[in-house]
Amino acid sequence: MHGSVIASTVTLQDILGVGRWLNGRYYLAYEGFLTAMVFFMAIVFLITFVCRFAEKRFLGHLRPRETPPPGATQVAV
Repeated sequence: MHGSVIASTVTLQDILGVGRWLNGRYYLAYEGFLTAMVFFMAIVFLITFVCRFAEKRFLGHLRPRETPPPGATQVAV
């Protein structure tokens, strides 16, 4: 989401456009924009959760290996 300027801009403009429409049509200034904020935050948190899950799943081989504590015996396999 943060890496793609086009995706974040289009999404933000669409959501805020609905808030502006509600403001112009029904004079609901705060309700439209607060709802837009909640929807945008939900989209951002969902995309962040999916990306974190994908990073853990597909990039696990890049994490550093755990080293045994000092004085622990290692079993050869």
